[in-house]
Amino acid sequence: MKILWSPDETDIKNSNINKFIDYINNKGFNINNYNELYNYSINNIENFWENILNFFDIIRYENYEYVLSDHKMPGNRWFKGLKLNYAENALNHDGLAIIYKNELTETKTMDYHELKSKVSKMHNFLRESNIKKGDVIASYMPNMPENVIAFLASSSLGAIFSSTAMEFGSKSVIERFNQLKPKVFVASDGYSYNGKIYDKTDEIKDIVSNMDSIETVIIYHNINKDISINKKLYDFNYIYNNYRDNINYKSMDFNDPLWVLFSSGTTGKPKGIVHSHGGIILEHLKSLSLHMNLKKNDKFFWYTSTGWMMWNFLISSLLTGSTMVLYDGSPFYPDNNFLWSFLNKNNVKYFGTSAAYITHLRKINFMPDNTDNIKGIFYTGSPLDREGYEYIYKINKNFWFSGISGGTDICSAFFMPDILLNVYDGEMQCIALGDKVKSYDENGIPVINRIGELVVEEPMPSMPVYLWDDKNYELYKKSYFNYYKNIWRHGDFIKITDRNTVIIYGRSDATLNKNGIRIGTADIYNIVEDIPEVKDSLIVGIEAKDGYYMPLFVVKNNNVDDNILKEKIRNEIKKYLPRYLPDDIFFIDDIPKTLNNKKMEVPVKRILMGHDINKSVNLGSIINPDSIKYFTELSKKLKF
Repeated sequence: MKILWSPDETDIKNSNINKFIDYINNKGFNINNYNELYNYSINNIENFWENILNFFDIIRYENYEYVLSDHKMPGNRWFKGLKLNYAENALNHDGLAIIYKNELTETKTMDYHELKSKVSKMHNFLRESNIKKGDVIASYMPNMPENVIAFLASSSLGAIFSSTAMEFGSKSVIERFNQLKPKVFVASDGYSYNGKIYDKTDEIKDIVSNMDSIETVIIYHNINKDISINKKLYDFNYIYNNYRDNINYKSMDFNDPLWVLFSSGTTGKPKGIVHSHGGIILEHLKSLSLHMNLKKNDKFFWYTSTGWMMWNFLISSLLTGSTMVLYDGSPFYPDNNFLWSFLNKNNVKYFGTSAAYITHLRKINFMPDNTDNIKGIFYTGSPLDREGYEYIYKINKNFWFSGISGGTDICSAFFMPDILLNVYDGEMQCIALGDKVKSYDENGIPVINRIGELVVEEPMPSMPVYLWDDKNYELYKKSYFNYYKNIWRHGDFIKITDRNTVIIYGRSDATLNKNGIRIGTADIYNIVEDIPEVKDSLIVGIEAKDGYYMPLFVVKNNNVDDNILKEKIRNEIKKYLPRYLPDDIFFIDDIPKTLNNKKMEVPVKRILMGHDINKSVNLGSIINPDSIKYFTELSKKLKF
């Protein structure tokens, strides 16, 4: 496999992970490279995570009785007796904390002193509003500093925070937050996207009127809309101008809940995933500092909404003392170059994005004007083919480029970049430290250089402490431990190479198995979506009475003749995967996708098999719900 990038000696010598290796070796080990460090981390789980705790300058209190209660999952607990607070560790820095811009404003900045001051005032407002440990604060805001401030104030008090994106309609928000019974609702009156202003005051009224638990509403006037609701109503400026500047952090147990993230909920009610103060601090410091080499005062950006776990991952850059860069708006407005120019102008060192964004830019042959200040680019969200990697290196051959892949479930990644390692064409650089990840074949046997199920054989601190309203871990066990006893099954299809790099092939429950050989849907997408006339595609495999049926659905880029394009698609697939020619090719207007922009293969498969649409898909979790109608009509014709 082709090497696209290699670190130089200066990169290695000055890296955070090199300092960590020295730290471990001073304790009597003899580690010389990443693979040796990784093997140490998974063979000495408790020792590794204790060293992570001690290597970083984490503010903590009390002695702990043990590192890990039990290696059996779920139900294990970490660092019993240890006390700390996420917000206290995030705000314990100086220098520039935030750079922020949306489509309506000039670039704004906030240093750590100002950030701590505003968090302190929000902290005191919430405390005087009788918010205490365990209460829930729910947020419906754009990607802006006030959402970060609300979260840090929540953390400082020991409250539980949950954020959702403003593109969600009120029904989707209520479906999530009604589970949590929040006392405080934080919202913005609207936002701008792709040059259009979205007034969200009607949605806010609907949410508040349908959630009896809400006692207090805090509004940020982003587009200057008036709002009247039958609750205690405040705005951010009132709080900034009328509350004290001191803060008294609540001492939290390591395993106490920090936030609730929600699963996509594509086939049912979204499940609330609860992570802990201590687990997130350790996991995100490991990921951001050791894997992504983020240092104090580095500028770090990830293009994300506030309803995606990458927002939570992004704000943890504050734990390293770096500068978090926030942008709220379309990456293509007013043109394709704007986002790159904004990042380069503000000396952003690391640029995080999605595989879909990179694929789109490649297909339109976009080349940014200037990338001199950007040192690294990372992607996530879906698999990226080799052409995507090679496209990035056409832009700048010096980029450190790699993918990360994990999920909302752990609020981090199992597969990460690392500055000690080469970048191979189309492959993620490594399995993350402390993550005992394997690829299991159909018999539950670990395999190398073969596609298999992503499993995790040992506990991780950022695995959920529990799922919301889940008695006796029933939903937890069903979600992650239904296939293998005491082993986490994540639901992704992967290949671990003999170089310990990783390739993702998509969700394992959407696996294609037409001729007895399993492949991921990404294998088909990489071929089909490289055709210029194809804008998007979706493929499913159905075990039918008359045999295996595999239809391909395609969104066209232009008005090319259907029969000509079908022939072109078949010929391209035949070149690479001749056993996986689709049984039918259908041209459609839109591909159903989740609010996080992931293709909804499994719900489509269920609908085509004739399952009840209400049990097959949660329409409130689809960014384009009208796209489902086509498949419900097609299912009547197919009659499986």
